[in-house]
Amino acid sequence: MSESKIQKFFDSCSDNAYISYVRENNKDSDDPQEKECGITECDNDTCVVINWSLKGCGFGELAIYKENNQWKIDSECMSKKTVKKILGLLVDSLPLDD
Repeated sequence: MSESKIQKFFDSCSDNAYISYVRENNKDSDDPQEKECGITECDNDTCVVINWSLKGCGFGELAIYKENNQWKIDSECMSKKTVKKILGLLVDSLPLDD
């Protein structure tokens, strides 16, 4: 695929973010889907996976996970500015529980 076709595809993406997976520490479970979510960092303890797409940027997954009692973000090498934009899209898409 040529570079211009790839950029056209990225430009066609909409700004979107949603929670696609949540896992709490289920390492002792017999269900293999509860033991891991496919993202290495999530295999450690607890994680939330957010699927996202951004116009002009593309799409991917953002994982927020807990490892050794510390929260971390697997940002797929994105900047904090981009991560904040994705999290903002997620917050804007969810209703507040008043």
